[in-house]
Amino acid sequence: MKNDKNENKALGQTSVSKSALKFRCFYANEFAIQGDPDLETLGSFMHHYSDCELQQSTGLKDANGKEIFEGDFLQFMHHLHKVFRINGGLVINSHSDDFYKDYTPFYEACADMQTSQWIKQCKIIGNIHQNAELLIKPNWC
Repeated sequence: MKNDKNENKALGQTSVSKSALKFRCFYANEFAIQGDPDLETLGSFMHHYSDCELQQSTGLKDANGKEIFEGDFLQFMHHLHKVFRINGGLVINSHSDDFYKDYTPFYEACADMQTSQWIKQCKIIGNIHQNAELLIKPNWC
């Protein structure tokens, strides 16, 4: 079966990017992101960073246009949220108080249409590797 861009456009389909799933890892005090030159495929990325914990992209961007990954911390007004993985995909905590907890039973799927539209209004304020101190609950809370 011929897979032609024009054929896809005629059917009303959009073309899929080279990398439907995108990952990053924290290595030597900085992030390596799949898709950068020489790290385009997941295979080459894993070859170079096999001992890193991979963090998957949500496929969403924050209010500033920055790509949101697993492990990122988000802020909307005075509410804090973290992006984390459960069986089944990436989620954010539903309640701001749960930001400081190791485990939260209340979360929203990043892939949910309403949640994803809301996430795009948030701003990334840090991540688990470079800003872990944000997870310490202030005394005034």
